[in-house]
Amino acid sequence: MKRLVLVAALLVALGAAVEAPAGPTGSALPGLESYDEMMTALIKKWDVPGAGLAVAHHGKLVLVRGYGLANKERSLPVEPTSLFRLASLSKTVTAVAVLQLVQDGRLRLDDKIVPLLGDIGPRADRITDSRVHDITVRHLLQHSGGFDRNRSADIVFMPGAADAAQRQGGPLPPDCPTIMRDTLERKLDFAPGERFAYSNIGYCILGVSSSG
Repeated sequence: MKRLVLVAALLVALGAAVEAPAGPTGSALPGLESYDEMMTALIKKWDVPGAGLAVAHHGKLVLVRGYGLANKERSLPVEPTSLFRLASLSKTVTAVAVLQLVQDGRLRLDDKIVPLLGDIGPRADRITDSRVHDITVRHLLQHSGGFDRNRSADIVFMPGAADAAQRQGGPLPPDCPTIMRDTLERKLDFAPGERFAYSNIGYCILGVSSSG
């Protein structure tokens, strides 16, 4: 009986170890323990399997840590080098970069997009909607460039992206410049600046137009 109890206790302990969230991984300078406490509390509160955090000070990393699990089935912890999909968080990064260019005087909010694109932009003889020439940096930042995915689908995703690549003779998987050119050569869903419509392709265009 004692042996059975011991085995049962061991199985419970192993089960608990598998279910328990992984401890922080990576490195941090002394005195930054509050970050660990904050991140551990956040992933527990919102039931997030895992997360990563990096903190820089004066251009140097002072903390780079992983929290929780990258793979719950295999109980693999998040490491500092674990990769996460940024998805639409990249829009915030793009917007900040664009506004920095505006602040530095290298770009204006009311600059027209088509001239900024140059040779990678829509071909003049294939533009089917003249309103494309009215799209500005401001419009794209504010999701009012004239693209409505509820009306004409979201060309950033399949199968629309593959269709765009086929029309343009572009690469597979489709890249942003190919999808962007195809979009700007087609009819808009509304006049630029007329209204708001959340737009993935708008930020694709914005990123390409401001990267030169």
